[in-house]
Amino acid sequence: MKTSLTAIGILALSGFPLELAAQEAAAEQSSEENRIVITADRFIMPALRGIKPERSLDESDVESYGSATVGEFLDEIKAQNGDEDPVFLVDGERVAGIEDIEDLPAEAIDALEVLPRGSSQMAGGVPNRRVYNIVLKKQLRSAVVTSSARFATEGGWAEGRGEIALTRIAGRDRLNAALRYRDSDALLESDRDLAQPALARDLPIFGLTDTADIAAARTLKPDSHVIEASLAGANRLAPWLSASFNLRGRWSRDDSLNGLANALFTDAGGEILRAYSRTPLEQSFAFDSASGNLVLNADVGRWLISLAGQRNRSARSFEADFAPAGIAAGPRLPAGVDPAVEPLDAFFAITTGRSNSRGATDGVRLNALGPLLALPAGDARVRGALEFRRDTQTSVSDFGAGRRLRDVSRRTRGGEVGVDIPIASARQDVLSGLGELNMSFDYARSDVEGAGVLDRITIGTLWQPIAPLSITASFERANLPVPVEVLGDPLTITPNIRIVDLPTGQTVDVDFLSGGNAGLRSATHETRRFAINASPWPEIGLNVFADYRGETLRDTIGFVSSASLPFYTAFADRFVRDGAGLLIAVDGRPVNFARQEREELRWGASFLLPIGGSETASPSNSADDAGSDSYIAIPPGAGTRLQFVLAHTLALRDRVFLSDAASPIDLLEGGAIGLGGGRPRHILDASAALSARGQGIRMATQWRSASRLITGNSAQDRLDFGGLATVNVRAFTDLDRILPSSGFTKGARVSLSIINVGNDRQIVSDDDGVTPLAYQKAYRDPIGRIVEIELRKAF
Repeated sequence: MKTSLTAIGILALSGFPLELAAQEAAAEQSSEENRIVITADRFIMPALRGIKPERSLDESDVESYGSATVGEFLDEIKAQNGDEDPVFLVDGERVAGIEDIEDLPAEAIDALEVLPRGSSQMAGGVPNRRVYNIVLKKQLRSAVVTSSARFATEGGWAEGRGEIALTRIAGRDRLNAALRYRDSDALLESDRDLAQPALARDLPIFGLTDTADIAAARTLKPDSHVIEASLAGANRLAPWLSASFNLRGRWSRDDSLNGLANALFTDAGGEILRAYSRTPLEQSFAFDSASGNLVLNADVGRWLISLAGQRNRSARSFEADFAPAGIAAGPRLPAGVDPAVEPLDAFFAITTGRSNSRGATDGVRLNALGPLLALPAGDARVRGALEFRRDTQTSVSDFGAGRRLRDVSRRTRGGEVGVDIPIASARQDVLSGLGELNMSFDYARSDVEGAGVLDRITIGTLWQPIAPLSITASFERANLPVPVEVLGDPLTITPNIRIVDLPTGQTVDVDFLSGGNAGLRSATHETRRFAINASPWPEIGLNVFADYRGETLRDTIGFVSSASLPFYTAFADRFVRDGAGLLIAVDGRPVNFARQEREELRWGASFLLPIGGSETASPSNSADDAGSDSYIAIPPGAGTRLQFVLAHTLALRDRVFLSDAASPIDLLEGGAIGLGGGRPRHILDASAALSARGQGIRMATQWRSASRLITGNSAQDRLDFGGLATVNVRAFTDLDRILPSSGFTKGARVSLSIINVGNDRQIVSDDDGVTPLAYQKAYRDPIGRIVEIELRKAF
């Protein structure tokens, strides 16, 4: 591994000689000091002209986050905006996804424009999403080496990471190669002093000193190793044709301990005893994947034609030792074997269950966007797409009941069409008092093998009455096929999973069954969204927003949970008990829920205040610029910047109906569909950052309100999940500010991060204030406070 990293480093230091058009690009480059106007013609596709960004961030804004890569920075922005899967443009052109750019160094970003929700449809993407337009520097050539160490302040766990990235950007051409490695230690239950269930004393016990031996044989976090490699790039093949691609590979291994096997034996004298193995039950999981994406973008007259292809391959393997718990007399030990003296591991019926699966996806998609006809407020633009895709999943498993083979194959053929109709436009002086108003309509239809014909209908509107204000609304109804891997995943059995058996109130260790379910039905999702975004004070970058989202999900897919009483009734056959009524196995494989209804409101504000004369990039809002697509971009200054973001998510409704005849499980009033308990009604996210050129500090906090879980029929039968507030801090500085005379410190940066500064964990307790064993704080958050030190060197 060290040899590989060294070899790549030598390539970086030798100049990374890639055949790119550097001289031509250099002729186009203007100095940073002279760049004061960025025109949208250069950076945005025609369909999005006239749509004012909700947020515009320049190079100094990006630097204030202290992110190492473009991916880390965009993750921060997505979290602040509450975005799930925005459409990404790079210099105004569509790319396959964030994978095309996420491994670029953060220094590659010249600017970022965040367009309003709903603009994704106009770019030919998934409806109801935002568009992120990333403007890259015109020239960049770098090799970046990053190394970091993380450790838990409570001890028992540490993690090391290393990464090297080589980047070359020349005009509209770019190439990036990255290799990263992560090595995480296993964390044992004994490292966190977790209490264990009391031992049954109805029989003599051998092979176990006390319950501490069980804790030392169970992992909270696996021993984990991950290697990832990527190669991504783009090239202007002709003035009218460009291409972008990404290739990715991943290798990962996790190894865990699942406790000690126990079984009943009969000794030579005929006495029944219970014995525990000395060797822990082992579990391993491996995941390997390789993927490739290619996108060709062609400008044909006023039309944009794109052809995208993908090819993905993955392989997973799982192994777990398990031993059936004895409930009868058990085998007789040979004469002369004294269980008090020698271990009985050789006499346990321990077997190793195995499962393997391979998945493949091949697809091609043709998109076209262009003007349909001229209207007074602008061109009505149409978009269309044709898609073909093939997914396969092959799996085999054997956990003691014979080999189970499963082979799922699916072909999907589909198409979609959409139209954007401008209703009013201040730029075109048509109903100018309304500003910019657009309506969008989309219809998609797919023939999915095994699922039939599935439709999707979307209606949306995007209204910007004045430049600082945008209002969006949309409705979408979509029929969604069951993912192939959910249909075809192999059966796996994981022993000794600790849960609370709600009907009896006992904490028990069970065999947990997981895998796919070939009998699942397609789901229907209806989504309603309404969002307002305003920038009333652009001088300080003040932005306020509110986003309502309502969903009705029919035949949605969920998992059988032991954390909610209704599941024990609705899926009684999924909970297996022995002859004494003790819960010994739970089948958690996915099922269809009849319906889920949820509503939430997310609102908040952010601002970025320059201190010392530096200004932030913002849209031009003057009357003279009403018909312009230009945005002022002040060159980054040396002044200090103060940034603050606050967002509050209020859950208005979240109910699940397991069947049409069943009463709802109200996740806000004591119901649950997972081990985490009910859903908190309030989530508050806040972050504050203070940064200057090359150094800064950022603090982020999240508070989740209390929730509860009803465990019986009386008011006292409940578990209270306490509110939880966590704080993370990250500080960074360029080393040449500390050691300016050292040659090594040029381009070097050191960062210190503390995750969960207060080492806070959620407290779960019953009506008497007692915490069930399965809900101990270290099960809720095994690691606790983490300190990370990162050294990053750019050559």
